[in-house]
Amino acid sequence: MAKRKNPKDEGAAASTTTPKTTKPNFNDNSAHNQRLKLLDWLLEKGRITTDQAREHLDIMSPAARIFELKDAGYLIVTFRGGWTSEFGIKHSVAKYVLTQKEPVERDNESEATLMYYYQLYNRACALAIRCNHYAIVHDLPMMTENDLMGVIMFLTQLRAS
Repeated sequence: MAKRKNPKDEGAAASTTTPKTTKPNFNDNSAHNQRLKLLDWLLEKGRITTDQAREHLDIMSPAARIFELKDAGYLIVTFRGGWTSEFGIKHSVAKYVLTQKEPVERDNESEATLMYYYQLYNRACALAIRCNHYAIVHDLPMMTENDLMGVIMFLTQLRAS
């Protein structure tokens, strides 16, 4: 009589040949795992919107998790924007930008870093509006400090010519 193969053994052999992922396995949707998923996304992509957190990470209240990450020392800037649905209902949508990949102790220096980012953002926004480049204004909340400085230099040169 032929011996039947155990399907578990076949899966084990197959799993040793496939590359392992470095992504953690989130098997529940606890607040802790939501923070980890959100931080993983922010570290990889640098920014996330409310809609992305809900759709891709299954986090229905990302603002609470962002608050907890900020409390843990991560420097995250929040930008508020408006969106009108196809039914004419206005919604508030947040965009969160991670400005520093390592958590820091809250001190005057970290607050100064956030203030500097806001100043860059406001300067770039004002220049884009003066130059009638409203599409740029839409993209500003998703930009890093270096991106904002590049936009400011570009728009300043454009305005001078």
